[in-house]
Amino acid sequence: MIACDSVTPRISPAVNQDAAWSGQGKDFKIMAVADGLGSFEHADIAARYVCEGIQKYAQTKNASSFDMKEAFSYAQQYLVQQAKKYIQENDIHPTHTDIFGTTLIVAMETEQEFICGYCGNGGIFHIRGNFDHFQASQYLPWNAINYLNPHTIQNAQGKEALYKLLSLHGNPTEYIPTVLRISKDNKLYGDMLIICTDGIFSNDQIQIGKDSKNNLWIQGEATVTALYEHLKPVPNSEVVLKEKINQYLTDLHIHKLLDDDATVGICISEAMLQYHRQK
Repeated sequence: MIACDSVTPRISPAVNQDAAWSGQGKDFKIMAVADGLGSFEHADIAARYVCEGIQKYAQTKNASSFDMKEAFSYAQQYLVQQAKKYIQENDIHPTHTDIFGTTLIVAMETEQEFICGYCGNGGIFHIRGNFDHFQASQYLPWNAINYLNPHTIQNAQGKEALYKLLSLHGNPTEYIPTVLRISKDNKLYGDMLIICTDGIFSNDQIQIGKDSKNNLWIQGEATVTALYEHLKPVPNSEVVLKEKINQYLTDLHIHKLLDDDATVGICISEAMLQYHRQK
């Protein structure tokens, strides 16, 4: 099963600068999330364009011919093509080069593995199918791990600054992705893969501090723990999965846990579904 959704906490203007897409290839499932960069003009449109680009690329491939770096290059070229058309049709005169910029995370599921690519920040969580087998005192399951190492540096203000992204004036150094291959557990518990924008989680935004005894403490994100709870029990159909994602994002918004647009894509393997059905 695969599904995605997005929400914005913005009131005025209520423009969601994130975008997402999930779908079915010839012999694989695939999902993409993008976070338009707020410092760039037309960031929301850029996020939508790169997701459309991944969709169009996936329609022409099967699992053996799908190349993640090629997919990102295609999405970049599609972004440039569509952005230039948008500029011409709307008679826009850009005043600087920071225009149509976005991050991008893509994850595909084949029979034996997950293949992920990303430019920017956010999260890629690999979760074992028995993530819900912990006592209540174990606030975070130890078999749910984020694999995304952000493409950011710390600027003079101590904030994260991206050095990989897709944009109208992007170059290959910026848009060639980091690629991960994750073997699936098809024999025991199965797997779930979650991708998200930094409105949900990103390693470069975790709060870290020290107490009076000089012990180092790393904050557990409430947005992540809430997501795990919303996935219990594990949904038994794609319709239910979509409903759970929507309810999760709605609850984050209601409880004021969002400072930014938030987008999530979830893929649950057949082996994980079978495990939970049998259990």
